[in-house]
Amino acid sequence: MNLPAMKAQLRRKLSLEPLKAYGRLKKVFAVLCLLYGISFLAIIRANFSYIDDLARAVEGYQGWDNFSRFASTGMSTLLHTSEHLTDISPLTQLLAVLILALASTIILQIFSDGKISLFHIFAVLPLGISPYFLECISYKFDSPYMAMSILAMVFPFVFMRVSLPLYAAVSIAGTVLMCTTYQAASGIYPMLVIAVAYAMWSRRDELKRVLRFISVSAAAYLSGLLMYRLFIMQPLGDSYVSNRVLLSQVLPNLAEYYLNVYGDFRKLWLLPICAVMLGYVVLGTLRSKRNRAASFALAAASLACMLALTFGIYIFLEKPLFVPRAMYGFGVLTAILAVQCCCLEKKWVYKIICAALSWCFLSFSFTYGNALNEQKRYTDFRVEMAISDLNSLDWSGEEVKTLQLEGDIGCAPAVRNAKLKYAILNRLVPVTFGGADTDWYWSDYYFWHYFNLDKVKKDAGIDLRQLDLPILKETLYHTIRGNGNYILLELK
Repeated sequence: MNLPAMKAQLRRKLSLEPLKAYGRLKKVFAVLCLLYGISFLAIIRANFSYIDDLARAVEGYQGWDNFSRFASTGMSTLLHTSEHLTDISPLTQLLAVLILALASTIILQIFSDGKISLFHIFAVLPLGISPYFLECISYKFDSPYMAMSILAMVFPFVFMRVSLPLYAAVSIAGTVLMCTTYQAASGIYPMLVIAVAYAMWSRRDELKRVLRFISVSAAAYLSGLLMYRLFIMQPLGDSYVSNRVLLSQVLPNLAEYYLNVYGDFRKLWLLPICAVMLGYVVLGTLRSKRNRAASFALAAASLACMLALTFGIYIFLEKPLFVPRAMYGFGVLTAILAVQCCCLEKKWVYKIICAALSWCFLSFSFTYGNALNEQKRYTDFRVEMAISDLNSLDWSGEEVKTLQLEGDIGCAPAVRNAKLKYAILNRLVPVTFGGADTDWYWSDYYFWHYFNLDKVKKDAGIDLRQLDLPILKETLYHTIRGNGNYILLELK
């Protein structure tokens, strides 16, 4: 081979044309930013301090190191310009919008072969607006790092057509980044590998090439997990979750995750999701250039594997997290399947189904955001009423009294109405004002830490309900019992 021919071959090998394709997706990225921004508008407008947000806003701590999320700690230091945190929302949530839009754009480029329509954009939206990821966006402090965990798992695929060694290196780095931001995204990379490998096989790529892609991907992913496990991860100890692996829990954990999905999602959501899953198998078979029977079997097997890996490494843990924010891999799976269902131009029924599903999730995002707003307004009213009535008692002298709360305020009427339609709101809208009997640390945090109650204290060593204290004040919303040293506030 002569020198010019060798140079031409080298230029083709080192070509960054696959990367340049992403530079032509600016309009797609802009539209996704707009759609995600609109979807999260009600949540941002609610200005709801979601669970851990309450403490971080008052105490300024980071706390992610406790769960080995060191990248979240580092990024928060850069974003807040200090290790001491303050509330800078909605900047954090707007940053999450940009990150989600970038991750969605990459997925569109992977599966659409450059032909991206508005239906493709609608199809990928469940990645960020599924009810499970909406809880992540609710966190003012955590949301960008949760979004970053998705991008970390998607970004390596930018390089899969450039160079396999480079792809492997970025995959290892992405896996470590995911583990040190939010581990709930750990199933996204394996799902994408399976979907890409099936697409490669179905368009008659060489089997050796497909197997090499799978093996390199698997080796890179497992290397990243191993590096995290050996050199970064710290044991959790006795916590509400565990990072100890227990293989006998895989099937029970997986079953519980999908039982939660069934209980959380409306039938109006589950039907199009099932249609999308069926469409992935059927349309994948029709689009395949290989034997139909083999294509159908492999498409069905691919779907089964992706369903098993949706929740990532959590299914292997002794005590995993089952809250909605730990399950957003299901929304990513839906987006991956929906985008591929929209790739056959003549199958308009699936384009409409995918768009309708995204519309359902978009509509719910506004219901959820407004529910948070109503709950916040109701909580403020109830706390102010309680403090006002407590203030009417005799506080002469310097003695600090023991105060305990009992019961909780429940949900605002508008939220109760929304829960009749959306069962998942029972898991998304937290207890915002309640006592020790709710058995949840955050139920009384707002009351105790936001109003300078310096004349009262907590004492977990005594149960005032057992003292038969006389009634000091009876109202529509609560009963105040007490004597000289103790006060029991019973919420109705």
